[in-house]
Amino acid sequence: MTDSTLKKKRNHLMEQLRTLDPDMLRGSLVKTYRRCGKPTCHCTREKGHEGHSLSVSMPGRSPIMVYVSLKNQERVRQALENYQTAQRIIEDISTVNREALVKKEIL
Repeated sequence: MTDSTLKKKRNHLMEQLRTLDPDMLRGSLVKTYRRCGKPTCHCTREKGHEGHSLSVSMPGRSPIMVYVSLKNQERVRQALENYQTAQRIIEDISTVNREALVKKEIL
């Protein structure tokens, strides 16, 4: 790619990054099952009550688990997707910058 092509590509990626929804979360939405403790409840015989949690890995410690209510599950899914999109765009910008560095071009 030429210098101007790299600049255009980087500018396009930067614009994509600027237009992203700022609601972002890093982690994973995990399905969990728990028992309520009532002796006559179906959960004593089956999997348990389904719930969802946001799991976020932290260096040097156990993952952080945050309960996600049913009404917030879609918003959390969207925020996780937004984070992944931002991460992909940043990686693409880094690739363009690396190409420019290899070609000894200044963006």
